[in-house]
Amino acid sequence: METRIQTGATAAALALAVAALSGGGIRLTMLIVSGLILAATFANKISILERLPGVGAPRISAKFERPHSPQSYKGEVFLHIGVDVSTRLEDGVIRFYVPEGMEFWNADERGLPSEKGRLMLPTREPITPGIELYQQWFDKVDFRRGPGLISFILIVEEPRTFNVRFEIDSEKFRSPFQLDYEVTYP
Repeated sequence: METRIQTGATAAALALAVAALSGGGIRLTMLIVSGLILAATFANKISILERLPGVGAPRISAKFERPHSPQSYKGEVFLHIGVDVSTRLEDGVIRFYVPEGMEFWNADERGLPSEKGRLMLPTREPITPGIELYQQWFDKVDFRRGPGLISFILIVEEPRTFNVRFEIDSEKFRSPFQLDYEVTYP
């Protein structure tokens, strides 16, 4: 499947070729068309144009929920992250950050372990003051069929408050979408 940049570059090159082969008013028109095609191609990376519907970056809304898990054990925190994307997002990657040393896993909507994603090396994300290292979980995501739900189980061994971060990135975004959530246990 061709990406947005490949498709836009091809269309702009065709317009430039027509401009090179024509003369007068057609040449000027095709140069303008080529410029408009390139602007639309990179609209998701240009801060002024990224808000335009259809050509700009997709809009994302996400919300953390903390439902009660039917098979919840002491120390378990069950988190749902509901995600809604304004347009098709087939090339996204998601990351979930939790404090270093905390056991956690991706789960299905019932809280059972999922085989999705994998752990990456710890990172120094400044998410919670006083917590230097964060573990990160990574997976590819495909939001073609509308809203999505991503769930995690965290094992919290002692009463505490900390932040987790959910992040979605794609070549369609100028910068990653990030959402922090404060977890207090118990």
